[in-house]
Amino acid sequence: MAAHQTSVTEAISLDYLDDYLMSDSSPAESMLLSDLDGFLTGISVGPEAIPPDEWLPAIWARLRLSLTMRARPKLSLGHYGPVRGDRPQIDNEIVEPIFWQSGDTVIAWDWADGFVESFALRQRRWTKMVKSEAGILLVPIMTLCDPENLLDELEIEEKERAVDNAIEALPDTVLAIAAYWRMSEQLKKSVSADLRSVARTGRNDPCPCGSVKKFKKCCGIGP
Repeated sequence: MAAHQTSVTEAISLDYLDDYLMSDSSPAESMLLSDLDGFLTGISVGPEAIPPDEWLPAIWARLRLSLTMRARPKLSLGHYGPVRGDRPQIDNEIVEPIFWQSGDTVIAWDWADGFVESFALRQRRWTKMVKSEAGILLVPIMTLCDPENLLDELEIEEKERAVDNAIEALPDTVLAIAAYWRMSEQLKKSVSADLRSVARTGRNDPCPCGSVKKFKKCCGIGP
């Protein structure tokens, strides 16, 4: 079961959606709740509004939708508020990612994978960001996508701490990415210049993902 909190009260609960996505009634390859939340969050904060006809097939594994199934995706949007210009909206101050939880262990890689999967819908623009100085904003998400490889040189306790720090940073990370994409091109250049300065002078500093490795030996390697 996915652990979650939400500030939005809906007639159809996230528990209902979770049960549906895990049931035999949903398409075999459809997303589950955590990666669906990450995917829709990526769409919400991404470079531009994307028509539902583009992102619904990714959720439903590109299967032809029946009339009943066409109504289902609407349930998932309650977590984001109203849809404006085909873009699910997230709260400007509250971001509460939905993660899987097993006992005391929070499992966030599904959410991070879902977020990154949204990149494919606007691949060129996301790739440009990843390769720019602004790509540092994606460090916590990329860390959670592949912690075993990115943090492979760390001891178990250090790796766990780095993952916990990345999870804790996600709400601010999401809002920072949203703010970046809504900047003017001129302001983006100014911000990139600031980030370039930080990256150049801080590559030997501890990685912002929370590991004890140097940034250049950790997430600074880049995708």
